[in-house]
Amino acid sequence: MPTGKRPQRELKEFRRIIHRHGELQEELIRRRFQSAPDVTKDAREEALVAAFRPHLFCYLRGIYGSHPAKRKLMTCTNAREMYETIDECLQREADWREAEKRATKPPAE
Repeated sequence: MPTGKRPQRELKEFRRIIHRHGELQEELIRRRFQSAPDVTKDAREEALVAAFRPHLFCYLRGIYGSHPAKRKLMTCTNAREMYETIDECLQREADWREAEKRATKPPAE
């Protein structure tokens, strides 16, 4: 039964996991295109972003401000832009968590 509270993940570890998964996906794409030397680096990056996008959407589920990031990820064509979008989204989540802590902190007496 849902509790109504979002799961709180450690954002630095969460970021590390996402980036590591991306690296593994990149390695898989590289191996897949190894026998096709005529495929450009840009085409490999587009394949990486397209293949990794569904995983990212699952990772970003429940993250504050993920909706704009998901929209932006739909137009990303390279890994740098993809990782920057993820990092921006995780920073928004960190800022939101900090603001939530300040809002729920009892006033000092």
